[in-house]
Order: sequence, then structure tokens, then C-alpha cells
Amino acid sequence: DGLDIPDQPRSLFERNAFTAVPMLIGTAGDEGWKVVDRAFPAGLSAEVYRAEVEAEFGSAATSAILEHYPSTEESLPKSTLARLVGDVEAVCEARRVARLIARSKAPVFLYSLASEPDAGEPSAASPYGLDLFFAPRSVDTRAATRRGRHGDRFLSGKIAAYWTRFVISGNPNTGERKGVEWPAFSHLEPAGGRYLAFSSPIRVDDGRTIRKACDLWEPFFLRSVGGAIRAAQP
Repeated sequence: DGLDIPDQPRSLFERNAFTAVPMLIGTAGDEGWKVVDRAFPAGLSAEVYRAEVEAEFGSAATSAILEHYPSTEESLPKSTLARLVGDVEAVCEARRVARLIARSKAPVFLYSLASEPDAGEPSAASPYGLDLFFAPRSVDTRAATRRGRHGDRFLSGKIAAYWTRFVISGNPNTGERKGVEWPAFSHLEPAGGRYLAFSSPIRVDDGRTIRKACDLWEPFFLRSVGGAIRAAQP
């Protein structure tokens, strides 16, 4: 708006024009599902999937995108499109921002939440915003009542402990050799940058899979909204 946020956040991070304090940043495992499910509630064919990719990203990029996100009638084009949308709009942007923060020498801790689906549950068990339901003290009223599952309660307790320690000290770890150590993200790691996967069990991922996808999306950041009009202009 030109006042509280003087420019596009991406530009501010790139110019190191932000307060370099410790940060947590991350995503849920199925960030793109709600958007795609709203657009295609009855599903979509492989032909429609290809047409959507080409319409959004152009014919020149379609082949490379479909090679990374192949889909046929058997592999559920709707789920593939949801994964694509989640990567380009959330997962890869979280990684990009983490890289820029880490470059400033401020500690940044990257995470991904992947709640396991129940039998018969839709494939999107970790939709957009689910990670906030696991925040301290919210699981009893939201995530736990969502399915009342023991796994959700256990994972919420772990997430709450990490986040509470971070709020208190700027570091989500205990400093002792117990539990899973959450490494600070580094933009210099060859595999792509480690992050904590809140799954069953909680584990550290080296970022190799995310990097493979996100390198594909690097040229597309803000392509559709980063036009000539700056954020500070009406």
C-alpha cells in the first residue's frame, strides 16, 4: 500500500530492506487443493489439465512443466494440478523467502506439515492453513475436533513445543540431545536447504525434492502480478 508495506515483499527481501530477526516460515502439504477443488469440484480430464497449464504459463513452458508434473486419467489430473498450484504459489515461495532471509544472516527455520489422511479421506489431508490449526493451544478446538485423532494431538504438541521455544528465544530447539533438531535453513547447502517435516515421524529433509521443483518455477515468480504498476501506486 506504499505505507506499511512500501513495496512488493519480494522486492524488499531481495534488497535486504527488512528487519533481520529470526523467522519461522513454512507450508502445509496440500496448499493447492482448495483452489483446484473450488475450480474443478467434479474433477478434470488430462486434456483440460494440459489446457490449463498452457493457458497459465504459455506454450513455450508447457512441455517442461508437464514433464515435471505428468498426468493421465489414471494418475488423477486434479491431484496433479493441486500439487502444481501448491508448489508454484506456496512451497517454492516459502523456500525463496527463506533463501533471501538466510542470505541476510538472520536465522530462518523452514517447515512443511504433512498430516496423514484417514482411510476414505480425500487425498488432501493437509490443506492450506492447516498448520495454523496446530499452533499452541488451538488443537483442542480445531485440529483435534476435526477428526479427534491421537496423531493430530501428538503432532500438535510437538509443533507447539517448537514454536513456543522459538517465541521465547528465537530458536525452536532445546539445546539438548533429545527430539529432532530443527536446523536453520541455509541457502548455501547443495541439496537445496534443510527443513523440518512435521509428519509421522518428524524428520529433517535435505530439500532435494523441493529444489528440483522450485528450480523449474524460478522464472515464474510474480509473473502474473508483478506488472509495471508498483505497489505504492493507487
